[in-house]
Amino acid sequence: ALLIGLWSVWVSGVLLIALSLYATQRLPLSKNRIFSHTSFSDLDTPKITIFTAPAPFTGSSRTKQSLAIRSWLALSPQISVILFSQHHSAASFAKSFGSRALVESDIDFT
Repeated sequence: ALLIGLWSVWVSGVLLIALSLYATQRLPLSKNRIFSHTSFSDLDTPKITIFTAPAPFTGSSRTKQSLAIRSWLALSPQISVILFSQHHSAASFAKSFGSRALVESDIDFT
């Protein structure tokens, strides 16, 4: 009886998955009311802001932090970084990235 019960649960799960895949294929994508106010290209590109409190950009920490921030920004053009720092080296580093890397000097975690 236990074996028959397990098989029936497994077969039911497979049937439900197949039914849901079939149903989603049958839905017209352009008439989906949930996304009618948003274009699908906006959904494909996330807008992400990464907040960080770096140490001053001097010595070996400059190389490591620079590599980390550059790798974050290289992930997507929709990513920006905000640096919480009052040190002048953070401002000079952020200048090279334009509006994608900003410095917030009013909040300092050092």
